[in-house]
Amino acid sequence: MDSVQFTAPSPAGNDVWVGWASEHHVAVKRTILVVEDEQDIRDLVRFHLEQEGYAVREADSGERALAQVAAERPALVVLDLMLPGTDGLEVCRRLRSAEATLKLPIIMLTARAEELDR
Repeated sequence: MDSVQFTAPSPAGNDVWVGWASEHHVAVKRTILVVEDEQDIRDLVRFHLEQEGYAVREADSGERALAQVAAERPALVVLDLMLPGTDGLEVCRRLRSAEATLKLPIIMLTARAEELDR
């Protein structure tokens, strides 16, 4: 039997699983959205996540991140704090204030080194 690609909601109902099904097994890739305005950092994070088997989507601004989450709910968001326009904290606030994304896991990514900044 040939493999068939599919997209379906997860059992929790809040993220998208993409996978391939055959008569013998099902492989599933979870989607992670990487939100970072610096291309080199996005590329590095994407590389490592893909090496671990994740499907990766990208956004280079807060506005694009919010649109991407609305279009295709990821399993996780890796979010830079210092974005042009709508910054990472505001993106996080908006995601936490919406019922549909209230429990969406978010990992904050920052180059800030000072203890006060954390």
